[in-house]
Parts: sequence; structure tokens; C-alpha cells
Amino acid sequence: LSLEKYQKISELLEAAVNNKEFKISAPVYALLAASYYYLNNFNSGLPHIVKAIELSEKAKEPWLQMAFSGYYHQKNYAQALTYSNLLVLNFPDKKDYWRQKAGMHQLIEDYQKAAITADLTFKKGFIEKEGEFVNLAQLLATQGNPYKVAGLLESALKEGLIEENEKILNLLQQAWMQSKEVSKGRAVIAKL
Repeated sequence: LSLEKYQKISELLEAAVNNKEFKISAPVYALLAASYYYLNNFNSGLPHIVKAIELSEKAKEPWLQMAFSGYYHQKNYAQALTYSNLLVLNFPDKKDYWRQKAGMHQLIEDYQKAAITADLTFKKGFIEKEGEFVNLAQLLATQGNPYKVAGLLESALKEGLIEENEKILNLLQQAWMQSKEVSKGRAVIAKL
């Protein structure tokens, strides 16, 4: 690997995997998959990383990431989501995996699960940027919960997590009006 002879590695390991006399371990399958991935040949590497994961007794983060990215590159988003779920399950303190999972649900147009995942991401303290708050607010709005949207935006503004700007205030005003909190909606309109 250090010599970057990925094609040679893949040929050697592929021959070993195809030789029925050898019992191939999970790390060998993972190395074979990695050599294909370095060659940007996700289709050839993906079955090997899946096999490595199946043989492994403990979830290995880089292997799950490789399976996710392989399926993502194939545009097989349902399978990519399976590995995104495994990353969240096995590494729940990694905010990128929560964001990735919410994004995958959006990509396959499962907005209810995207909203639930994004809300959990927020509750874990992993939503930090204005765009992430806006996305969460929009997802919650699609689920018919404008009061929750308004509460989210109000608390984020009070805590200084997001800045008061036209986009945020418009969302907040709409959420209050849809919640039938007209006086609160009018107060936001006055700020606008």
C-alpha cells in the first residue's frame, strides 16, 4: 500500500480470495476492498468490504464508512442508508453520522424519518449552523408541527445559536401564524 501499487495488491488478493485452499479473514477482504477503492473501482471493492463486515465480530468504523461510500457511489441509497444506520448505532457520539443519516432520509424522500433524525441530532447538540437549523425547521414543518418549529427557532435565537436575519424571521413568523399564535407572528413581522 505504501508504494501505491493498488492494482498489484488487488490482483494478488483477488487470486488468494478465489483460491479455495485459503481461509480468508475479514482484514484481507477489507484490504482487497481498499485497494479497489484507491483505484476508484467501488463496484469491485464493495462486495469485499461487505464480506469483511459480515466476518468481523466487532463493527469497524472505516469498514462501515467504506460500505456506505460504495453504495452511495453506486447511487444505491437504500443500502447506503443501512450502513449510515450502522454508523449511528455503533458510533452515536459522531455528529457527522447523524447529519449523514438525516440527509440520506431526505435523499430517498422519507421526510418523516429525516425530520425525526434531524430532531434527534438537535437534541444531541449536533446542530450548530444556521443552515442546519433552517433544514430542521423545514423538516419539522413538513410534518405539520409549526409550533415545534417556532419553539426551536425562538430558543435557538435566544441562546445565540443562530442570528436574527430575514430568512430566520420569515420562518419564525410563518411558524407562529400556522400555530395560530397571531400576536407572536405579528411581533416577528414588526421585526422584519
